[in-house]
Amino acid sequence: MVIAGIAALILVAGTVTAVVLTANARLAACLVGSWKATSNVTTLTADGRATINTITGLRLSYDPDGKTQQFYDDTLARFNGELTELTGTVTYDYRLAGTIVRYSNGLARDESGASREQDYDERADCTGNTLTLTGADVGDDFTAEWTIKLIRE
Repeated sequence: MVIAGIAALILVAGTVTAVVLTANARLAACLVGSWKATSNVTTLTADGRATINTITGLRLSYDPDGKTQQFYDDTLARFNGELTELTGTVTYDYRLAGTIVRYSNGLARDESGASREQDYDERADCTGNTLTLTGADVGDDFTAEWTIKLIRE
């Protein structure tokens, strides 16, 4: 049986017949559940200028079957100093590679419909009721680096 990138123990007549870890077991066990962001900061650099963008109200959930959802209800974003309300849900498949969470098959849904989202990776540090996600993205004319700090709901 595989649970979010971890091969589980297989028991036959009370005997362990296989033990194979395909990802960081501690991270996988900690990651599953519902989370609320306490801090979400992105530094976006374009044309040599860096701007700090923030999002408040983001909630995440990670299921043991490798599905995750990002909930943008009652979420406010400050991009380039302007406040914007975000709504909708983004779903992804995820798998673990050590301390990296790999997101794929993203689908965003809001009142205007659905759209595909790009795949990406984040480094995850999860201990008890706290989770920190960090990532970076480099485009043709920008770089973005982010840190999201969350607490278990």
